[in-house]
Amino acid sequence: MNMVSPVVSVVIPVYNGDDYFPTVLECVLNQTLDNIEIIIIDDCSTDNTNAYIGDVASRDPRVLAIRNDYSLGAGASRNIGLSQARGEYIIFLDDDDIIDVDMLLRLYDNAKLNDADVLVFGSEFINWNTKEVIDTPWTIRNDLLPVASIFSSCDIKKDFFHAFVWWPWDKFYNRERIIKRGLRFQEIRTSNDLLFTSTQMLLANRIAVLPNVLIQHSILRSGSLENTRFKSWECAFEALSGLKQFLVSHSLYEHRKNDYINYVLSFLKWNIDTISGAAFEPLFIQSRMFILDLNISESDVYESDLVNFLSDLISLQPVDYLLKSRTELYQKVNRLEPVLNKTLRRLNETSDSLVKSNESKANKENMIRSLNQENSLLEASLCSEVKKNMDTEVKLSNALNYIKSIEASKIWRGTKGLRSIRKWFL
Repeated sequence: MNMVSPVVSVVIPVYNGDDYFPTVLECVLNQTLDNIEIIIIDDCSTDNTNAYIGDVASRDPRVLAIRNDYSLGAGASRNIGLSQARGEYIIFLDDDDIIDVDMLLRLYDNAKLNDADVLVFGSEFINWNTKEVIDTPWTIRNDLLPVASIFSSCDIKKDFFHAFVWWPWDKFYNRERIIKRGLRFQEIRTSNDLLFTSTQMLLANRIAVLPNVLIQHSILRSGSLENTRFKSWECAFEALSGLKQFLVSHSLYEHRKNDYINYVLSFLKWNIDTISGAAFEPLFIQSRMFILDLNISESDVYESDLVNFLSDLISLQPVDYLLKSRTELYQKVNRLEPVLNKTLRRLNETSDSLVKSNESKANKENMIRSLNQENSLLEASLCSEVKKNMDTEVKLSNALNYIKSIEASKIWRGTKGLRSIRKWFL
């Protein structure tokens, strides 16, 4: 390991990344900022990942290779990386993130210039299978942020937990200030980054934002934690409970109570709407119990769709929620299709008219590019809603099959008389 103190520490936990991690690591090794350390924590991979990391570390003194004796998960692995880090600043990457070659240099220069506790920067998604790049402007909610270029968490007056997304890889931290606060990642399988990233921001006195897109986060990769949340859906509640405990212990809960409530609603709604399989029903029921414990009033909720979700979660059974979701998704698809067709017609008509017009080539290209972007956004929205619809159909089918299996059981048939009697007393 290089004995010269690095200015940036890059921490990357990895598990069974033999077929993709070399490409990711090359992006980090080739950074224009050379004075860095790269701490790679192999979480007890069963493929050739560890051998690859060891080989790279033997050839590049900037790389520190660590192997867990047994699988600890991403949260614990990040904590191990943090404990070994020496850089002035630190960033936590996932093992399938693709970064710009100048990313670390630009982040370091900006963070130093602004003496930032945390620097948040632009990102986008890349579909692991199709390589399609997807814009994610919602990861930095400028409408919720103050106009000042440097601000503290106190300057975000409302809806704090929606100002950013609580994953670690689009945030650049002053390492010493993390150490002083004593905060670490939760050591749970999924949602382990929520508590760490949100609380670091809550305690930050100097937050800076760099809107430039410098990283692509891979989505829909088979086997990723993101795609296997159904195995550990309970972690969502551990993360939310940990956040509430932090707010209470730091005397922040009363001030941020409504912000927390609204985040809980949107976070649970996202989990319910995107999870599949047998985990859906217990997640739905546990979400209801969690929400009821918070004693939420509709007047506490900021957005109408979350008001509707609150009502549905409390009043509907899981299968009824799916039926309602299916109807709403069909309606969205039916609304989007004519809009997309109209945009396509506009694109074709504009292209034809521009060919015949005297507009400059640059103007023509700009107008066509603008329409193509509009069309792409609509197509992405439509595809997203169609996929949600398909997922809902699968969940609904599973739920209905489960109900049928219960109704066909001997116990259900044998208790029919008791259920009839029970109705008279309700």
